[in-house]
Amino acid sequence: MMDKKPLLSEREIAELLGAKRNALGILGRPMPGGFIQYDAPDLLTAVALAADFRAGGHYKYFRGQRDARWQVVSSLVRAAEADRARAVADLDAFYSFACRAQHLVPYLQNDDALIATAQHHGLALTNFIDFTRSPEVAGWFASDGASTEDEGAIFLVDHEAERAFDAVGGPARFIHLDVPNLWRLQAQEGLFLEAPGKFDHIWPLDRIVFPHIASHSSIPRHHIYPDKKSALENALDQYNVVVRRRVAFDDLLEHIKSAGGVLIEVSDEGQITKEDALTVPPVWIAGPNERWDEIDVTSVGPTLAESLLNSVAALAELVEKRRGCTNLLTVCSDEDEKLQKQIDRLWGGMRPHPYSAEHIARCVVATTTLHRAFQHVNMSDGLEQRRIAEMVVGPAIEIEMSTSGENTARAFVNSQALWLSLKQEVRDKLGPVFNPQGDWLAIVLGDDWQKPGRNFDGQQLIELFVDQVIPWQVATNRDPVAFSAFHILTLGRP
Repeated sequence: MMDKKPLLSEREIAELLGAKRNALGILGRPMPGGFIQYDAPDLLTAVALAADFRAGGHYKYFRGQRDARWQVVSSLVRAAEADRARAVADLDAFYSFACRAQHLVPYLQNDDALIATAQHHGLALTNFIDFTRSPEVAGWFASDGASTEDEGAIFLVDHEAERAFDAVGGPARFIHLDVPNLWRLQAQEGLFLEAPGKFDHIWPLDRIVFPHIASHSSIPRHHIYPDKKSALENALDQYNVVVRRRVAFDDLLEHIKSAGGVLIEVSDEGQITKEDALTVPPVWIAGPNERWDEIDVTSVGPTLAESLLNSVAALAELVEKRRGCTNLLTVCSDEDEKLQKQIDRLWGGMRPHPYSAEHIARCVVATTTLHRAFQHVNMSDGLEQRRIAEMVVGPAIEIEMSTSGENTARAFVNSQALWLSLKQEVRDKLGPVFNPQGDWLAIVLGDDWQKPGRNFDGQQLIELFVDQVIPWQVATNRDPVAFSAFHILTLGRP
């Protein structure tokens, strides 16, 4: 008589069906949908279990959702039909902007990078689903904004799941990207699953489910969504300005039409040639490339008395020390919150670019001077702004610049300083002696306003930007701010 085989334990059965061993002793349950579910008593245990799985090589990618009942699908799949159509238009608009904006070219070099950027900054609904390599980040998303009435979930991706998606050959695929300066992606240790539909039939994802009770993620929100901005993210702010202006303009046109007005469309088909554009020095071409994990985003710059805000030497020394920090300095007086915001904006816009320490120091001094002059001035009064300009920079001209990507900005500059930023041969042709009332204004800022590369010397234009253009834009709260002369497409009078 043959001996009977001993019955398998509940754990052995679960492991045969795909459950993974773990140091916490939590048994995975095979579920009707074909996935394994691990029930954790709280968020902290769920994160610890996910971390144990990662350490053991069982699971490699994670996704947190505050409601375990939600299907893992993309924002585009979840959307209504009308919203999907608008998403296509939104993505097309961003793509067109990125193609025209030369300062985005180093970052958005392929469609995946562009879609990833749109996904992380809410510029359009996409077929990308966010995942992370970090159990802790997944836990943060699984608990953010959660209700105690629901159960959260950390979804798990193992090697078999990734191989299953790869074997299908589309439409679902994991995308591993390192978009330069996309700090949200880097902070979240992110990657994406591109899935234009549901994918449970390819491979249902295992998950850890837990109740939302008192425990919360210990990760600060600004470590998930950085409150400091990279060069790329500053450019995205400019894009949002373009979008808002376009929507407002379209609303105005609709109002005019509804009121019986007649619209006449006039377009300029002229193309700006390479000769018309400014020549970009090699050091400026690549664009800033700073990684979130390599930048100091936590330390606070030293508190400086007002007298030091007027010292180029002291500020230049500070700039050298804090070039890798997202915060430069702290303004001494509590009453200068506005000045603090202006210096923070200036620092965030200039720091990643190859400006010298002296350049940035001079810009801080000039911005501080303008801030003091504007303290009791109605900023919406154009005449008041001109009066301040004449007082601070002398005989002034207001110029308007369009940047790559269809942004525009304005600034008052000293007329002779603007003259000196022209190429020597242009000045010789117009008349080598400066004449504030001369025809050069009409020619250079009028007829030739679309050809800054033919008229202006790039290095001299940098000096004008540092001392007058950037300070004026920042001090008058221009939105957007043109921080680089080499992003300028046109330069003329408003």
